[in-house]
Amino acid sequence: MKIRNSLAILENDKTEFDFPEGGIEILGENKRALFAISLESDGSLLISASAFCKLKGKVLEDRLLVAGVASNVIRVLRPVYVKPRKKKEKPK
Repeated sequence: MKIRNSLAILENDKTEFDFPEGGIEILGENKRALFAISLESDGSLLISASAFCKLKGKVLEDRLLVAGVASNVIRVLRPVYVKPRKKKEKPK
């Protein structure tokens, strides 16, 4: 399978690269995988997230949200991590 830089196509650069057999990782600021993407044998994409990751100074959760944008477009995002509040103890 081949991949290419979609923005480079606008400049008429149609250079293609082999898609690595093990997939690719898009790295966050802390060098952890923001997204790990692999191409399955049936042509589907498998997208996963590593443990907590930083992007633009914000810590992101390890869960993914998928939102439909159009009939042929989806957005996969990682929500910003919100530290759980400590429960207040009830007075005795």
